Amino acid sequence: MERTGSVCSRTEVELRGIWRRKRESCAIRTQCTEWALTMRLHERFFVDFRRRQLDSVQLKRHYESSSHRGAAKWDHERTAG
Repeated sequence: MERTGSVCSRTEVELRGIWRRKRESCAIRTQCTEWALTMRLHERFFVDFRRRQLDSVQLKRHYESSSHRGAAKWDHERTAG
């Protein structure tokens, strides 16, 4: 297997097949296969982590804005009444 720059020459489907066969036969993984699968796992982890992080920030902003609206409405009703 060749590496061109930082990219393995095999496709993800080929790598999954190799990984599955090697795992089933307990064979030693090649450096390229292990490297490519590790990079895939890292990419997926960080993309999912970033997505969850953004979701939590957006949720926090929503709660903050709705709590401010609720507090402002309560203050207005209290001062008016």
